[in-house]
Amino acid sequence: CLAIYDQLDNLILGDPNESKDVEEYIVFENHILSSEGIWRRMHGKLIPYWFPPSNLHSKPENDKAISVEKMKKKSLPNI
Repeated sequence: CLAIYDQLDNLILGDPNESKDVEEYIVFENHILSSEGIWRRMHGKLIPYWFPPSNLHSKPENDKAISVEKMKKKSLPNI
């Protein structure tokens, strides 16, 4: 199964109960001068030309996702 969660444990993409074949190519950044050789940051994904088209950036419409978006839109009062 493929499910992606954010830091607050909210489902962002996928379904935890549905199994799916996944093939991804992800590009990471590694600083040459880093003595530890730690991969620092994800830059993006490479999508092969033969990969079937899909809506890669869609988010599930559930109550948690909607409530998080509403919270982000609220402005904090000036103190």
